[in-house]
Amino acid sequence: MIKLIINGDDFGMTDGVCRAIRELLDAGAISSTSVMVAVHAAPERCKRWGISSLRGVAGVHLQLTNGRPTLKTGDARALSDPSSGCFRADIEALPPELVLQEWRAQIDLAADLIGASPSHLDSHRGLHHLPGFVDVYITLAREYRLPVRGGSDLVCQRMMENKISGTDVVLFDWTGRDLKAEDLKRQLVTTARSLGGRGSIEVVSHPGYCDAELIAVSSLNTRRNGDRMALHEIAASRWLTLNSFVLVSYSELGIDKTGFAET
Repeated sequence: MIKLIINGDDFGMTDGVCRAIRELLDAGAISSTSVMVAVHAAPERCKRWGISSLRGVAGVHLQLTNGRPTLKTGDARALSDPSSGCFRADIEALPPELVLQEWRAQIDLAADLIGASPSHLDSHRGLHHLPGFVDVYITLAREYRLPVRGGSDLVCQRMMENKISGTDVVLFDWTGRDLKAEDLKRQLVTTARSLGGRGSIEVVSHPGYCDAELIAVSSLNTRRNGDRMALHEIAASRWLTLNSFVLVSYSELGIDKTGFAET
């Protein structure tokens, strides 16, 4: 049996993205989502789409792009472009301590919107893989006692050293490529075999309804329709159950009540 998380990234980005994620969760086609709180009007949008009803399945999609700092102190100025107020383009030049403060503010805001501790941490555009930010990510996972998305050797090494839970494998390369349901099925079968039919996998997905609002803020616009339709197709066919995959959230991965891996 393989425990499978299918995460719908970017809840809060647009109404079309929120709608798609809510529909997929309701249909049992995905088991998890992660919330962007730093995009324009995200808190109001998240409330409108019932984020407080997603306790246990909503994590935080940590950002340093596609939005504005949520940090309320004077340090926020160092994170933003003075002409636009949006996040600076030279992300890797940001001091890790400042990133720690900003990501902590995003986690706290998300927790307030959800009305509970988030289910996990991951990041927008894979920023947690950048060498300068890995330790920030792990520090926050320990501080908030949360599981995280892995996906790189360095992150997985730090997770192991700090007994932080996550899936055994993260599949990044299906989403946003106009691939079909059959392509995802093949990736899942191949990965499950490599794990010997046991363990856990996360599939990263970016479902959405493409509209003018989405086109204005995301390069993955029309391709989000493909993710959405393929995931609905897989759910409707009951293929996951028939092939010994069990959909779970990060909260159901088999971790203790602290959020750290069981030993």
